[in-house]
Amino acid sequence: MTSIKHKMSMYVSVAVIVSVVTLALYLFLNYFTSLPMFTIFVIIVPLFLLQWRFAPKIIEKANDLKKF
Repeated sequence: MTSIKHKMSMYVSVAVIVSVVTLALYLFLNYFTSLPMFTIFVIIVPLFLLQWRFAPKIIEKANDLKKF
């Protein structure tokens, strides 16, 4: 069983990883494409918001792998 502090640190680490990937995707799209800023945000914002849906699944899978 994990403590609240450990669980919160796992959520924060997943959020940071997804935020960095989202920022990299934004910079890639902004630099290499001629898409307008609004279009880029329409692509990026849902990805950023979906991290909170998938973070618990990623953390559960990591905890399952840690048991072995």
